[in-house]
Amino acid sequence: MEFLGGQRLWIMLGLVALTMAIIAFLPRFTRAVPSSLAAILVNPAKVSLTGPSFSTQESIESSRSDSIRPNTSAISSASGRSVTRKWSR
Repeated sequence: MEFLGGQRLWIMLGLVALTMAIIAFLPRFTRAVPSSLAAILVNPAKVSLTGPSFSTQESIESSRSDSIRPNTSAISSASGRSVTRKWSR
């Protein structure tokens, strides 16, 4: 298990602070939009507009040489029959 550190930690803390600020201060300006909804919409919009400056799950998976892709194998079920499972991405 690895904890966040460096730039990734600061990005995450900044997004959390932005979310908390929206939830705390938006109701003082308007009641037309629920503050939690605004926070949910603003953070992904900000990240998508600025572009992710961190690794995404897809880029991590594609860079791994030992990605989790089980081979097609026969697995016996509880009834004794042979069941073939195919996992692919």
